[in-house]
Amino acid sequence: MVFIFMSEAVFEQCQTHFSWGTYEDKIPKDDIVRLIKKVVKDSKNRWDQLIPVKRMGRKRHSRINMLSLLIFSHMDNTRDATEIYKRVQYDDRYRYLCDGIVPSYTSIKDYRKVLEDVIVEIHKEIL
Repeated sequence: MVFIFMSEAVFEQCQTHFSWGTYEDKIPKDDIVRLIKKVVKDSKNRWDQLIPVKRMGRKRHSRINMLSLLIFSHMDNTRDATEIYKRVQYDDRYRYLCDGIVPSYTSIKDYRKVLEDVIVEIHKEIL
């Protein structure tokens, strides 16, 4: 498990201090993003062979993270890659799904093309 630390300015009685934590601390235990990540991890054997393996170039993002990000954005009615990119930068739920790593717009767009059929199948499994 990757621990991504974040800081947040907390203002109390004219005193400012920083509190440290992870993105996991901000997400409630019964949130849908936790269920999505769990279902994607558990069903990895079924969908993993459908994604082509990249042989050259930069290292790819985690397939589990990207697939869970795209499924949640689809459930959140955010289908445009630029909107997903903006939400990954600022929304804690999207950041939790990516383990705090912000993928680029082109990465999101490319994964969306590759994982289109897989997203529909896992959607059925979640619902």
